[in-house]
Amino acid sequence: MTMRMKKSFSPLFQNFFRESGGIFSRQALYSTSRTFCKFVSISVLCLTKKFAAISLLKLSKQRTRRPFTLLEIALCIAILSMVASVLGLQIRNMVTAHYFQKSVDSLLTDLRKLQIIALSDRSDLTLKINCQDGKYSYEVMSDDPIPCLLPKKGSLQGVKKISFSKKRIRSSLELKIFSSGRVEPKGVLSFYPDEKDKPLFIDTGGPLRILRTLAMQT
Repeated sequence: MTMRMKKSFSPLFQNFFRESGGIFSRQALYSTSRTFCKFVSISVLCLTKKFAAISLLKLSKQRTRRPFTLLEIALCIAILSMVASVLGLQIRNMVTAHYFQKSVDSLLTDLRKLQIIALSDRSDLTLKINCQDGKYSYEVMSDDPIPCLLPKKGSLQGVKKISFSKKRIRSSLELKIFSSGRVEPKGVLSFYPDEKDKPLFIDTGGPLRILRTLAMQT
């Protein structure tokens, strides 16, 4: 019986049977071989899964490193161009609004300075607003020598249109500041950043200040 078992089993199990002295039965050897086969199957399955995971990882890395196509680059450039154009327009409008507000503030500040100088030195002064080639500026004139430092000239950047008492200034307008502090002629100066935008106002007949609407006058 032992010789027949030796012929029927593999050399590995023949050696195992020989070393055990023949005390194991055929059922025990069959159970052992079955367990060994399960172990080998599980090991092969684990190795297969591991190699599959490594292959998927390499494939994903290769996909992430894939260069951009010409169509993708063209779409990115188009989107960036649209964003840049919108931002550029917004920035230009902000800069224009800043220059407009600064110009009106400077004119108002100089008018107030001229009032103070006229009162303190008992002299008459003139502020002349000029329009040349669609651009506005102003200058200060006086017939008497004034010891104080006068603001001489100013540029009204960002101002597209100026009207006085609803009449557009196309050439020039002279505002007289008398020694009493009174400004003549009396009326409303309207400053427009654009033909369609809302203007800012300065009323020469009252306290000199910037008005956003004429309803703000007191």
